[in-house]
Amino acid sequence: MRLRGWIDRMRGAFQEAAGMPPGLVRFRDGRIEPPWSCELIAAYQCNISCSHCNQASPIRRKGYPDAATVTRDFSRMAPIYHARYAKIVGGEPLLHPEFARVVEALRATGIADGILLLTNGMLLPRLPDASWKLLDRIEVSVYPETGVDADFIARMLDKATAMDVEIRFVAFDDFRVSFSRPGTDDENLIRRIYLTCKMARVWGCHIIHDGHFHKCVQSVHVPTVIGAPPESARLDAVPIDGGPDMRGRILDFLRSRQPLRACRHCLGVVGRVEPHRLVARADWLAEHDAPTEALVDFEALERLEAGEDLSPGQGRTVAENRIERARAVA
Repeated sequence: MRLRGWIDRMRGAFQEAAGMPPGLVRFRDGRIEPPWSCELIAAYQCNISCSHCNQASPIRRKGYPDAATVTRDFSRMAPIYHARYAKIVGGEPLLHPEFARVVEALRATGIADGILLLTNGMLLPRLPDASWKLLDRIEVSVYPETGVDADFIARMLDKATAMDVEIRFVAFDDFRVSFSRPGTDDENLIRRIYLTCKMARVWGCHIIHDGHFHKCVQSVHVPTVIGAPPESARLDAVPIDGGPDMRGRILDFLRSRQPLRACRHCLGVVGRVEPHRLVARADWLAEHDAPTEALVDFEALERLEAGEDLSPGQGRTVAENRIERARAVA
């Protein structure tokens, strides 16, 4: 574990010295490539209310991108950015009333080799076959108390295999706290949380949202958590305007060691571990009323700073299928 952490640090130091962004982002054919995927928020709201949802879905108003917006934003990014997968996230993305149209629009932009759906799985039995066929991979986050049991998993494994779609079920028995409404004024702590944040600096959890490029999904949702206008999230993003310097601005943004404004209220990957619970939506904000200092797992923070690979918040795979030959991607 320590060796892997040292390798990650050395790779990051080399990339930054060479003017590359942190993590595993690289160039190919003049385009930025993230480690795995770029993300589209298909729905703000969710059909369950997890106590420490890092999407703040329990307090978000209903909202969905339309196909035209997806086409505009991802088409502007495609000439300078390419991912292995375009990941469709929420909230619960299957709540989108025009889910198939959005997926079709996303695929047509050519932003990625394939389309990946991240879902809690509860609505999968209602997904039409035509929509299954638009997907290359599905990752199901399995939470307690949602009815996604062994029988359900077996049925969806069979369905996915019949549809030639890869599927993986990942169980999450606990969450790390993501947000602090009061936040902190400790600039050193903010910087430590940011520099150990794998979402922003290693995993490449990039969000293309409402005409802007974000490093991580929390930066989209922090304004809602603290009662600020949702559009203020754009202060922590780069406009997707198609300008000739857009690639340079995004690279400068990705390589920056300066914490985001949102980091003042975000725990990164070092929030305290809490058992997964479903809570009333009206009670969700109260779960995040403590200051940052009271919610940080300082032991995890120090271990990450020492180079250990904790892989926090990754869950455990409980089932998956195997597709021998991947379907060709248009």
